[in-house]
Amino acid sequence: AKKEIATAADRKALALKDPSSVIVIRRLRLADGTPLALEKVVLIAKCAKVLDEDLENGSLHNALRKIGIQPTLASGWLKARLATSQEAKKLDLPTKSPLLVETRVIEDQDGNQIEHTETAYAANRYVVDIKLNCAPAVIAPFNAAPIDPA
Repeated sequence: AKKEIATAADRKALALKDPSSVIVIRRLRLADGTPLALEKVVLIAKCAKVLDEDLENGSLHNALRKIGIQPTLASGWLKARLATSQEAKKLDLPTKSPLLVETRVIEDQDGNQIEHTETAYAANRYVVDIKLNCAPAVIAPFNAAPIDPA
């Protein structure tokens, strides 16, 4: 984890001004020792104290709560693409294997975008379980995503 200058995509997703410093956390997610996903988390600068927490053994969102930032609402998009040779190597997959990629933006308790994450899952090792709310909009109103899906 380290401080970096936000990319254009991160600035758009997090509603940041040019140029902005952000916290970037890159992780290889494992399940029983098997590589499952590559994850890049970008946090706004006010989340910097989260770097003092044990993120290797603990939850990022629990660490954010501990410093007074409540992840509250997430909007996400799924798409498929082929793994680059570098991604395939890290995930122990053949080159150009399919990946399921989730892009997500999370807001805090005040409605501010605090996190922009891309998680690239090995498609042959991951299942998405989806539940849809079919209640009328007056019961469960729909709010549009804060940014356009990539």
